[in-house]
Amino acid sequence: MGNKAIPNLDSIAQEIRDSLSATDAARETMLRLCREVIRSSSEAIRSVHRQEYEAAQALLARAASHLEEIGLLLKDHTALLNTGFVHDAQKEFAEGSITLALVSGQPIPHPQDLQVPPAAYLNGLGEAVGEMRRHLLDNLRRGQMETCEQTLSQMDGYL
Repeated sequence: MGNKAIPNLDSIAQEIRDSLSATDAARETMLRLCREVIRSSSEAIRSVHRQEYEAAQALLARAASHLEEIGLLLKDHTALLNTGFVHDAQKEFAEGSITLALVSGQPIPHPQDLQVPPAAYLNGLGEAVGEMRRHLLDNLRRGQMETCEQTLSQMDGYL
């Protein structure tokens, strides 16, 4: 009776190894893509501060593409969604997108537009406040007082 169960155990063990290997491979790909999202979003924010809005938009489009790829990758590995890495990438993307919108005078994007969950969106919105502060200081350094007034007014109205 016990001897017949051993071959079955081997196939079970192989299935588990295959499953764990697939999850590990997905995790490694997810980590690489999350780093790319964070890098592209951070570069986009720097581009916004240099008033290079088209470059910022292109970088955010790249980040959005990577987030979409992460979503597809993790459909079969949903446990990886809760590791924090994806949230950090989504937060950085939201921050970059909101900052670009605020600085360029566009409407603030909705979380659904960005395809990020509410918590990541709110964290990104909170970080965008600091970016608006930097934008204001950059304009002060340039002597662009009218732009500073507009930025302050915008911050009062939105944030």
